[in-house]
Amino acid sequence: MLSAEFPLRGSAFFVALSGGLDSCVLLDMLAVHAKSCPDIKVIVLHYDHGLQSDSAKWATFCDDLCKNYAVDFYLNAGGFELDKKIGLEASARKARYIWFELIMKQIMSSHSSLENGVLLTAHHCDDQAETMLLNMLRGTGLKGLRGIAAKKDISKFGSKNRRTLIRPLLGFTQAELKGYAKQQKLQWIEDPSNQVLEFRRNAIRHNVMPALHEIKPDTNRQLSKLSHRIADAEQLMQEFALNDLGLSQQYDFSPFDNSYGLALENLRIFSVPRQLNAIRCWLDLIQFPAESEMDLLKVLDWSLNGANSGAELRRGRRCYRYFQDTLYVMPFENDVQVNSIDWPLVWNNSNQPLSLIEYFSSSITWELCCNEGSKYYGSALELRTVDDVNSIFLPNGEGHVQAKNCFQAAKVPPWRRHNALFITQSDNKFVDLIGGQKQSDFYLRLVDA
Repeated sequence: MLSAEFPLRGSAFFVALSGGLDSCVLLDMLAVHAKSCPDIKVIVLHYDHGLQSDSAKWATFCDDLCKNYAVDFYLNAGGFELDKKIGLEASARKARYIWFELIMKQIMSSHSSLENGVLLTAHHCDDQAETMLLNMLRGTGLKGLRGIAAKKDISKFGSKNRRTLIRPLLGFTQAELKGYAKQQKLQWIEDPSNQVLEFRRNAIRHNVMPALHEIKPDTNRQLSKLSHRIADAEQLMQEFALNDLGLSQQYDFSPFDNSYGLALENLRIFSVPRQLNAIRCWLDLIQFPAESEMDLLKVLDWSLNGANSGAELRRGRRCYRYFQDTLYVMPFENDVQVNSIDWPLVWNNSNQPLSLIEYFSSSITWELCCNEGSKYYGSALELRTVDDVNSIFLPNGEGHVQAKNCFQAAKVPPWRRHNALFITQSDNKFVDLIGGQKQSDFYLRLVDA
């Protein structure tokens, strides 16, 4: 499965190792396979949350295990910060996956030969059944009812490397994994917190699942089959959504406010559920998955019943905004910081891209480019901010530029206007404004990291 989709050469396989039965089986399977395939690069990641008094011993156990397999071992023993809004388990999981992605990025960046990073976790069939039941109790949507995805793209915006999360053991029950472990004479650690019934998952594992197995012995298998059927339904809904989104203008990532935009006008020919499906799919594509169905209904109401340009909804780590029948989504901390530089920013020859690394305070580098067919292609130009608008003249000699008129013509959302860039000729005559919805002779281009 792994070698078919990810070439062994140029791929690194990261194993999330807790020291428990499931992850020890996963590591053994991969390590055995790696012995016959020298191109496989195996890296083990262990996060010590510090929740147990013996957690340091678990880290030592994992380290010793990796030495026996002769694979690289990385440890994070920094604990984590509890977010009371999501609870202990979710906070620990969030911290763990943030670190997984960070260490994957660091390792892959330091090895130019690595193009694919595959994170492997040991979730199995019983985990899938428990997750589906947990999500049912939360009143989940279709995605939650499907449970744990077998594969997920975890690449970040601007990354030149592909990073994917895979759960290769979802087709196996825990009983089967335990049988394998005993046959291979593996050792593992039993986590005492797995017996604490205050955690809902444990309560389902120890109380609900045994009762269901009394009624239907293969409950976990049947729920796994249901998950596959739901995944098929999800795929059909995504195909509908992608087709519907093809009718709508989608605005790429903007460094002026770290936002994406979706024009809603052409979606209104569809039913409300179909519009919601398209918006939900779009949010998934830009890696801002919806946290609440009520939030989606709220932003859709902006379009159906009209809303002013100040409409805003802040939820979790995201902020929804509405402007000229377009939905924008951005991080909660959306106030982009720009560097203080000497103005104007000189662009000596617009047939060459102009780096904006001095302007945007970001790890991602952007360039300003001019279309070859533009009458300004090859011209000497300058960039200014709204603070310098009084020094910018209209090209026909009718006086100074009015910032409000420029913003309206370029369809720049109000919250983004303080960062927009005015392009002028060397004699201070207005050429264009960058930062709005309107297409122009100029565009921003992401420079590969």
